[in-house]
Formats: sequence, C-alpha cells, structure tokens
Amino acid sequence: MTKSTGFLISFGLVMALAAAAAAQTDGATTMEQRIQQAVEAATAAETAGASKMDARVRRALDAQNLNYTELENGNYRLHYTLEGDRTHLVLVESVTSEFGGMEIRDVWGMAWKGSELPYGTARKLLEDNALKKIGGWEVHEEADGDIFLIFNAKIPADSDGAALASATEAVAAVADEWEQRLMGSDDY
Repeated sequence: MTKSTGFLISFGLVMALAAAAAAQTDGATTMEQRIQQAVEAATAAETAGASKMDARVRRALDAQNLNYTELENGNYRLHYTLEGDRTHLVLVESVTSEFGGMEIRDVWGMAWKGSELPYGTARKLLEDNALKKIGGWEVHEEADGDIFLIFNAKIPADSDGAALASATEAVAAVADEWEQRLMGSDDY
C-alpha cells in the first residue's frame, strides 16, 4: 500500500466517523455503536478496494521503480513529467478482459473532454492510429453527454515491468501531444 492509499483510507475513515456522528445508522442508538458501524463499513470498503488491486501491476511498476498511486477503484495512476514542463496522467486498470484466451489490460490517458469533437478530428485520429505501433484512440460518451477522448494501449495483463513502463510512457506522450493540440492546455 502506498502512502497515498493510506491517506485515502485514513481520510475515508475520518469522513465515515463524521457521518456516524451526524446521523443515526441502522438501529444504532449510541454514539459508540454508530462509530463502530462506521469503522466496520470503512474497513469493509478498504478490504474491497484492496481486493480489486491486481498485484501483478504493482510488481511490474515496482520492478521499474515507477511512482504510482493506488486508487480506491483498484486502478493505478502514474504521473509523468514530459518535455516543456508538461505533465500527463496515465491509468493502468486492474480489471482485465479476455479475448481469444488472452487476458488483456487497458493502459490509457485522457486527451480531451467536451460536448462534441472538433470538426475533422475523427479523421485525424484515425490517421494517427495507423502510425502507432501500440495503442489507439477511443471516444467514450457519458450519460450526461460529455465526450472523452482517450488513447488506450491494450496489453497482455501479465506484462513485465519493462513492457508496462513502455506502454505507460507511450500513452503519456501520445495523449499529451493531442491534449495540447486539441485543448491547448495541460489539464490531464
């Protein structure tokens, strides 16, 4: 568990205790009972989050001495510093998918968010896909209509540290380049 994860768990416990103090929970009549229920709920949430983590990712990242944060949802977040003092976040998902007997992991970075892709962007992204050795562009739409443009490298789930580091570095560089092109900012 990283320091960031420990902070999130501690903060979550503090928030649960505050909620317990403010409201009555499921038949608890005393403050002590409410606090005990909050601690049990926070511990269960911590255990559930820890069980979502894929230890293979942790081992691969640690083997390359990469700095990362373990997120509550089980994913890993890496923060890259790039040329020109730019930065970019890359997520490595713990949840995997299967295809033809292969276990696949998503490694992605966000490049743009908005309500409609700028004119001509889809064609440029398809042309860019053809130039990439690994990864490809994906567009995802949320229920509220927001559209997210991500660069996603689908890699073997059991990739070693060197392969995972190469994939995360490539995703950071490509997603950041297009973030700068499309948004002119350094938000992700």
